[in-house]
Amino acid sequence: MRFLQTQEIVPRLVSALKLPYVPFSHGSGQNLVYLRGVRFRERQYADPAVVPYPLPADEAGKTPAQLMLRGIRTYIPRAATMTSAEWEQAKKTASYNGQLLADQGFWNLMQRALSPEGFDLVADGIGYPTLFENWNAAEQMQALAGDFAPGAAYFTTRGGYQRLPLTLGTMARQAGAAIHLQHPVVGVEPSPGGEVSLTVQSPGGASTRVTARHVIMAIPSDPLARIVERSPFLQDAKLAAAMATVGTSPASKMFLAFDKPWWSALGIAGGSSITDLPIKRCWYFGTEGQQPGANPASKHSLLMCYNDLSPAGYWNGYEPAPAFTGPPAPRASPRPLVASAVEQLSELHGMKVPDPYWSGFIDWQNLPYGNGFHCWLVHARSWEVIPYLRRPFDGIGLSICGDCWSPAQNWIESGLTTTEGLLQSTFGYRPPPWLPEGMGIST
Repeated sequence: MRFLQTQEIVPRLVSALKLPYVPFSHGSGQNLVYLRGVRFRERQYADPAVVPYPLPADEAGKTPAQLMLRGIRTYIPRAATMTSAEWEQAKKTASYNGQLLADQGFWNLMQRALSPEGFDLVADGIGYPTLFENWNAAEQMQALAGDFAPGAAYFTTRGGYQRLPLTLGTMARQAGAAIHLQHPVVGVEPSPGGEVSLTVQSPGGASTRVTARHVIMAIPSDPLARIVERSPFLQDAKLAAAMATVGTSPASKMFLAFDKPWWSALGIAGGSSITDLPIKRCWYFGTEGQQPGANPASKHSLLMCYNDLSPAGYWNGYEPAPAFTGPPAPRASPRPLVASAVEQLSELHGMKVPDPYWSGFIDWQNLPYGNGFHCWLVHARSWEVIPYLRRPFDGIGLSICGDCWSPAQNWIESGLTTTEGLLQSTFGYRPPPWLPEGMGIST
């Protein structure tokens, strides 16, 4: 969906591919917050009398992001400006009360660093409930510090972020690679000479056996676990322990298309508004007539509701059971789901929101993904797990990489970081000319 200007690989890759990019939809102090039944503008966080959380004097007047960074800086003072290399070192050494941060829970430490009301405001007001579960404190601090740092700038490629993988796919095909979509791997086994054989299922259900000198599995934990269940070769205790270092959390998105951007009447131009209602975070995307090459008279506009953890579970209740086995693409939203969303949007905005003329819904628990977020668990040693997964079996050409087991998870940047580390360490490749030596690789 978007990337941070401070990330080490994606901004350079986008520039190297000459993909035009634009600022991601961003708002202003006019965007809305609706928490504990109180509606106010983002800029009003500066007024303690408006915010419905009785904060102590040293926390009053701060935004949730400012409070969160304050809590993280209690343990990592330079968190917002550290490089990935500095984070790798900090995760191995940073401690509190004589115990590594990696061996402590993020929730536990943030609850200690902030007042009870301050913590609740952060958890409610950031808009991503998953992020404040009790994940590995050191890993979660890295993941959040850059994302919510002061002045963090977000961008996306013009025409949609999908242009990045599509461009890479085109380049791969031009170089002689073949890409077979909707051909799931259902089994893995070793072959003579250290090669690896895959059992691949075609869209029609027929199975084919493919053997390669080296196989790289860049897939999330849930589909990988299903492959392991069908592959005795992968049922190894050390691999199972490595896979178990990461936890998962559900997430879903709902898209609603309107005849015009009704939110502009409220002074909202873009960005997101946040609530503790199940719609959680509401993004205002573009208006059709403002897009390059579009009819300027068209006012059709798109809004997206993004939610995770328990709010994601709320929307699941509106989905028929077969929805969880379909393709991972937006499907038409059930009418009761749309009605609930419109009701909550009306509550958030303090006005009667019109019915959308179209709505689509996607649940990342749907196969083949299985979940939306992946986060390191307490006691995990990412600096040991990531290198191990690059070559989990001696003498066999099999590697595992991707976002799931990576630093600062849940970004395209994360998946590319572990991929670049694999290519440089296991295959001996030099970094591409646009990536400085030692940058953008995991431990």
